[in-house]
Amino acid sequence: EHLRLGSPADRPLTRRALRARLAALEARTRVEWEPESPAGLDAGPRPEISYCIPLMGRLEDIQGTLGPNLAAQARFRGQVEILIVLFGDSAEAEAWIRAEFPDQLRSGLLRLVHDDSLDSWHFGKAKNAFRRHLRGRIYSSLDGDNFVTAAETRAILDVSRQQDGLFLL
Repeated sequence: EHLRLGSPADRPLTRRALRARLAALEARTRVEWEPESPAGLDAGPRPEISYCIPLMGRLEDIQGTLGPNLAAQARFRGQVEILIVLFGDSAEAEAWIRAEFPDQLRSGLLRLVHDDSLDSWHFGKAKNAFRRHLRGRIYSSLDGDNFVTAAETRAILDVSRQQDGLFLL
């Protein structure tokens, strides 16, 4: 953004000016990135954090981590979502997730999305495919075998509150 602005006179120099610039950028980004979602998806407040896991095959990666991650994040329901984007033939993974975690899916703590944008696995493309599916203000990319603790989430939420969302991780 700053490189495109040219003159330093056009750059936000105060916290208030920076907040205004970021609010405008966030509004523009929401319009450009807003997912085409089924009715009711956007009902209620948006989570602060979207923990995003791409999955194409490799169901075993999340079989050991998804349960503990959901348990660790349960206290942050409404502030956090775990979003799994299923690529390719994902019927087995979807069936397992729906059978094991129906309550978390109903509550919005866990969300599944299908994405047909990959013709073959490419990690970088998979991570960027989340763009149109995000609901949270903060995007955190996880591999299927990663754990995220309640303490880590609390730290991110605290920094976000202290800095009015004006921070980078």
